[in-house]
Amino acid sequence: MLYPPNHNYEAFVISDILNTILVMRGARKAYLPQSKEISHALVHYFNPFVKTLSTPLIPELLFVVSAGSRHPSPTTDIEVGHLLGYPCAEDWDRSYSTLFYDIVAIMHSGEEVILFSFKCKTEEKVREARALSGIISVSLLSDPFARKYVKASILRKGTVNETGQITYTDISKPTL
Repeated sequence: MLYPPNHNYEAFVISDILNTILVMRGARKAYLPQSKEISHALVHYFNPFVKTLSTPLIPELLFVVSAGSRHPSPTTDIEVGHLLGYPCAEDWDRSYSTLFYDIVAIMHSGEEVILFSFKCKTEEKVREARALSGIISVSLLSDPFARKYVKASILRKGTVNETGQITYTDISKPTL
């Protein structure tokens, strides 16, 4: 994939860039940056590959979606979860959960960057979480820009005990 020349990509947090690459490559339907300003900047820098999508549920934020996509604006939390690609979107009710999954990029520098995080009520969707992790890994490692920074990605499961402490376990082998 070709990227616009002469842009200062260091102006973004690396997770913003990597998640936008995942949207452009079709590994994610959408990404939700932490501000409208970041969304607009990503669209500016990665034009014509991505565009923004708004929702009345989160008016202060904008999704980044593939430029060729036609997604309706989500109107429920579950629709937001589906758009973001959460395997457990139906579980996403903002209530307390004891099971989390993180898809983590392992950078060449040794730094770990959480790309994607979601919660589930049970472990019933672990197969879908592993499949999503695999798609994300292949997308990043086959992208020339991302490959400069990412050496592997892993799927991590987090569980919360009675005292509220989270314990993380790697549940996939790193992909090299």
